[in-house]
Amino acid sequence: MCGVVGIMRPSRYARESLLLAESLGLDALLVPMIEVREYKDDGFEGFVGRVLGGDSDYVTFTSVNGVEFTMKRIDDAKGFVRALNDCCKVAAIGPRTARALEEAGIRVTLIPKTYSSSGLLDLFQSGVSERVVEVVRSTHGAPLLVDELVGRGAEVHETCVYTLARPRGEEQYSFVRRVLDSGVDGLAFTSTMMVHNFMKTAQDLGVLEGVVNRLGEIAVGAIGLPTGKTLKSYGVNGIIVPEKFLFKDLLLALKEAICRS
Repeated sequence: MCGVVGIMRPSRYARESLLLAESLGLDALLVPMIEVREYKDDGFEGFVGRVLGGDSDYVTFTSVNGVEFTMKRIDDAKGFVRALNDCCKVAAIGPRTARALEEAGIRVTLIPKTYSSSGLLDLFQSGVSERVVEVVRSTHGAPLLVDELVGRGAEVHETCVYTLARPRGEEQYSFVRRVLDSGVDGLAFTSTMMVHNFMKTAQDLGVLEGVVNRLGEIAVGAIGLPTGKTLKSYGVNGIIVPEKFLFKDLLLALKEAICRS
């Protein structure tokens, strides 16, 4: 194995993350710094009603979690899928989200070249004025996507189907201590909230400055420019941001940096 990479994705992705890291020749230390929980949005029934009624022009899913938590709450899954396929253009933020939709029987019409909110906006450069656009995501979604679509004249409905929480316990504190004690060779950050949660855990222990300094000595990777900017806001430099915003590409970039050092 080339080195030890700290993976902080939600526990529901632990096995998948471990197998992927091992297949790439990395030892993985898995400790969740973020967890995913169902969220009951008061607007959910309205969203379903618009889709079933043929009133939605575009339905945008920004994550696999969004797909899973949506389908979990649908009573008439066959009818919902049929309405999406017959009446809407469905956009997925990336290939994993598209795959989750297709496995549910939903036809994906649009996938951006860049797997991010800005990439999704590139898909809607024209043609959304006076169109009904549904955005299905978490309670922590960045406002950029919705604000820009509204600015382009779309009628936008944001439906939150899950939320993100910060896990706090000895597992997380031990993980931060291990990072500080040179116990990992790289860290994989996949969201801005993950960065904040990691740094808050270090702050709880009174070792934030030391941890930031340590991150300057190891390979630190981020999926997406917003995650990278959040790390920089804490004083972390030399951040690795892969060209493709996929977890596998992040691990490959970290492996290259770790093996090179």
